[in-house]
Amino acid sequence: MRGLFSFGRALINEAKEFGVGGAIANLWADACEAMSVHFANHLGGSDVSGIYARVPFTRLSLWVEHREVSVGLGLERGAGQLEFFLGRIQGVLCVEPAAVR
Repeated sequence: MRGLFSFGRALINEAKEFGVGGAIANLWADACEAMSVHFANHLGGSDVSGIYARVPFTRLSLWVEHREVSVGLGLERGAGQLEFFLGRIQGVLCVEPAAVR
């Protein structure tokens, strides 16, 4: 049993030596950066209180915001976007322009 414990401890020390912790931290940072393109949470602590989401593999995006006062009920259509008002909730559903290559 003592040999198994020593083997496990040596394996952990080697993993630390070769930077597995750093690799995991880098992987986590890359995943957070990739998700920030498709989702953003601005609830609390900022001037604008809302949520942004972009549907992967499409050009659709959505911004939903909570207002301090009621903005009424309704819809407004614009070029490539639909803005909606539901009491204190205001949102915009938008089709992002295609990237020019």
